[in-house]
Amino acid sequence: LGTLISLVIVYKDIDHPFAIKFVIGYVILIFLSLLYIAFMTLFNLKTLDKVNVGKRLLKFLAYFIAFGILNYLLGYIFRPEKLDLLRVCSTSFGISFGLTFYDIMFLKRKKS
Repeated sequence: LGTLISLVIVYKDIDHPFAIKFVIGYVILIFLSLLYIAFMTLFNLKTLDKVNVGKRLLKFLAYFIAFGILNYLLGYIFRPEKLDLLRVCSTSFGISFGLTFYDIMFLKRKKS
């Protein structure tokens, strides 16, 4: 809902002070949420054994390479004049990270 409201504010070029504060607040919320997800994933990754971590890292690397090649080829075919390697890598990283580590963020810590 927040994304839709932000898109309407940006595309309709609404110049109300509340609208600008809403969009800035929403962007900050999304950025902090992404940092939280990355931090909690790395924090909970310590609770897994080394074999499982190694398997997940190999899976992440395989996904990253596969999505990177696919994204680059599709970009080269459909938009060769706007091919951006940073965009290709960031999209591939996000998708690979999400597919590989989505369940780790929600692990419950063992009580001692």
